[in-house]
Amino acid sequence: MTVEQVSHRNFAALRSAFRAGQAACYRNAVDGVEQALRYCYGDRAVSPQQLAATFRRGDLLEILKRQA
Repeated sequence: MTVEQVSHRNFAALRSAFRAGQAACYRNAVDGVEQALRYCYGDRAVSPQQLAATFRRGDLLEILKRQA
């Protein structure tokens, strides 16, 4: 369904489709973030300060854009 097709008439079907795919969408997002963090840091331990700086600078967004 496209955005233009969304209306009050098909909201129940849209909500149902969203709920059905919600878990997979969440899992894909988590997997993408984990993959981007591995790309940045490898398999080594990362401090909370390093993670905060990575998110603050937007490094993960740049990585995820390149992977898409």
